[in-house]
Amino acid sequence: MFILVSTDPESVGFAAGGFPGGATSTLSEFAGSGGDAVGGYGQWSGPLRRWAGILGREIPTPAVPNRNGRPQLNPLFAEWMMGLPEGWVTDPAIGISRADQLKALGNGVVPQQAVAAFRELLSWTNAGLSV
Repeated sequence: MFILVSTDPESVGFAAGGFPGGATSTLSEFAGSGGDAVGGYGQWSGPLRRWAGILGREIPTPAVPNRNGRPQLNPLFAEWMMGLPEGWVTDPAIGISRADQLKALGNGVVPQQAVAAFRELLSWTNAGLSV
């Protein structure tokens, strides 16, 4: 799980929920840490490679340069992290801006989380509990 810990564009950071020592990294460090499907993502290499294996797709570049050359979140990476089909939001044929892609992804639901929630609710219903 990634949790945004700063809204300052210079120091947008992510903290690993529940990891010993509260491991953190900035988007700049993460973006500059390599970025291939074999490794190079520092402390995130293992989980990202496992997710890539589950999805059967390579890891997209997590950040792309903005017009000033500073890293900004790549919508392809956000789409991939959510487990959505490639191009679900980012297909150029859809014709929406990067900002609108990120807005749609941010307002979207991670399918695996939705399935887990519905399974839990169904188990309550099947057990005769009211929801």
